Amino acid sequence: MTATDHYRIATVATLTGLPAATIRMWERRYAAVAPLRSSGGSRLYRDNDIERLRLLGELVRHGHAIGTIARLGDDELRQRLNRAGLTPPSTAAARRHRVLLIGDGINARAASAFAAQGSVELRATAPTLEAALQTSGPVDFVIVEAPTLLPDLVAGLQQLREQLTPRLLLVEYAFSTRATLRQLQRPDILCLRGPCEGEALARICLFAATAPTGTPSKGDLLQQALSQPTPPPRYTSAELLALDTAPSALRCECPRQLAELIGRLSAFERYSAECRNASPRDARLHEMLRLASGHARGMIEDALQLLLEAEDAIASGR
Repeated sequence: MTATDHYRIATVATLTGLPAATIRMWERRYAAVAPLRSSGGSRLYRDNDIERLRLLGELVRHGHAIGTIARLGDDELRQRLNRAGLTPPSTAAARRHRVLLIGDGINARAASAFAAQGSVELRATAPTLEAALQTSGPVDFVIVEAPTLLPDLVAGLQQLREQLTPRLLLVEYAFSTRATLRQLQRPDILCLRGPCEGEALARICLFAATAPTGTPSKGDLLQQALSQPTPPPRYTSAELLALDTAPSALRCECPRQLAELIGRLSAFERYSAECRNASPRDARLHEMLRLASGHARGMIEDALQLLLEAEDAIASGR
């Protein structure tokens, strides 16, 4: 492709390993990239946009808050990666995630979907769990078709996980028991009732590939949030009131509940800022509460925006 080629957001998500919702949020809230727009209003990304999103994604995966780096130039982003001893990601040579598919049915449904993903390499296929145990070489994701997921299969799945050490073992089943599913409750095992579309399985693997391998502590997450300024309010009181009374295209009251939650968080944010302080320590505690509630409000506003976009799609039949 040439430098003048444009990419839609689904392709950009595949090329960068970032969920499309994350890309939209980074653009909308932090102006991290500025894609072009088609005549129909769809986002169109250029090669330099993809390179920038790769740099931002790599830094975020290693602990940088997006709000502190979103407006830095590309050269500064590369310098930060270099100072951390990290290799800047290459647009031309993306990391390819290796997948093993087990089961004739899932091979037929999903092999073409994985082959079409530029960042995924279909490492091997196997008809049975026993055949898969003979597979050599590392794999990142293993997807097993298990129409009847019963206790006698658990030991084989655990052996497969220990032998191949994939980042994620995904088990697609039709029938199982709660007791069997409880035996497979692990952070690196996901059991889904099938059959699943091949494209959906591919997207799950790409999403898992971008997730951090470690879980930050609650203190780390809070300190990261408190180091950033709170985002400005997205909705006015009148807009929240309108959402509280507007009909929803969804079969639930989530938009109304979120609007109410945003209003309460905004009120507490103001309350923390105005609360009377008896000492410098009190002032620091109230400032922490103001920042925490402001960031919580911003996250819920982002969630509400995505929900409203989904409602628009439902209402228009897209």
